[in-house]
Amino acid sequence: MADDTRSIWEFVPIENYQKPTEPATQAVRKGLRGWWDRLGGRALSGDAVEGTRKWRPAPDELLDEAVPAPKWHDATGALTDALEDWWEAEQPAVAAQLLLAPPHSGVSEIAICWAKRNNVPLVKPPSTADILAGGAEWLSQFDNCDKSTVVVPKLERCYLRHYDGLALVRRLIERMAAGPHHCLLTCDSWAWAFLRRALAIDTLLPASLTLQAFDESRLEHELGALARRDDGTDVQFLHTSNDKQFPLSGQTQGFHNTSATKTLARDGAAGQRGNNTHLKHIAGYSRGLLKVAWSVWRRSLALPSAETEQESALLDGGHLLWVKPWGQLDLPKLPPHCAESDLLVLHALLVHGGLHPDLLPIVLSLYPPDTIQSLHRLHGWQLLSEQEGRWEVSALGYPEVRRMLKTEGYLVDDC
Repeated sequence: MADDTRSIWEFVPIENYQKPTEPATQAVRKGLRGWWDRLGGRALSGDAVEGTRKWRPAPDELLDEAVPAPKWHDATGALTDALEDWWEAEQPAVAAQLLLAPPHSGVSEIAICWAKRNNVPLVKPPSTADILAGGAEWLSQFDNCDKSTVVVPKLERCYLRHYDGLALVRRLIERMAAGPHHCLLTCDSWAWAFLRRALAIDTLLPASLTLQAFDESRLEHELGALARRDDGTDVQFLHTSNDKQFPLSGQTQGFHNTSATKTLARDGAAGQRGNNTHLKHIAGYSRGLLKVAWSVWRRSLALPSAETEQESALLDGGHLLWVKPWGQLDLPKLPPHCAESDLLVLHALLVHGGLHPDLLPIVLSLYPPDTIQSLHRLHGWQLLSEQEGRWEVSALGYPEVRRMLKTEGYLVDDC
């Protein structure tokens, strides 16, 4: 690739997509935990806590500075590389390209950034009324589009799992596959799994590309880049077990000469990079989905409990954060005997890429108050997040939700 940024971000054919492997100890623990959960036991304990120091969560303000959200626009160059031959061809072999977007992978966000960067029109999703009416009026906008390329992000928002909710998406795919526009579509991988089963939609438009999963190497480079401050200095990370440096690729080795590091680093010294087991765990657990890995990494970070307000202010405002061992992370879990309604709500949210609460009774045969109760329960378990009234499975909770739904025999995605 042309530069280091493009080497981190890479769009690949679906058949070349590779999820990072889980460390053997993590896979064994997950299997034992699933067996233990089915017996109604409590979760297996993590690694033994080393030392006697107490830890507290890092404040959100510090996390936002040390681990800001991924910069999706950095990946637009990699998407341009992947689409170059198709986009520049006057009569491409296929008029429409579909990018498969696993939950919290950032694929749809990258496509939106790419469209804005290249002045390509973005098609707004249809309303619920449009979907249930078949979408003829919404589809007519393509007749008046004078641009050679359009982007339809989030195909999962163009249908509902309802008797009257599938006609629009089929008509859209038929129209885009036939041309005359170059059309770039993104579709959530769970929605794609459902649409393949319900409509055999992959016979009209096979999914072609997706963002390569983030293994520990890509993750290490990306987290190191995010930790770089605007003034050119880096946030430094230490192991809670021994205060040695937790190095990330591209970071300056050693500590900055500040009062915070002099006071807190103590015996800390630059550690050996070697095999980054913690990031291997995160990459495997997150299935290589960057927003999931980013959320787990933020959950990994802590500060020593301060005994005075002065110490607290020093810790909160410094360049240092500590990384807890994998076995000590407090990650969301579904209770072993959660209600069937909870699983139905989770599955409905995933196959639609999120929903407004008033749409859940349309796609589920549940009493409306039951869906509201499920939403609040699942939110309390950190498995859901809400933005502008739309609920979705949270990035931090996604691995646990996928594990449980697969265990219970629900249709899951291939990513």
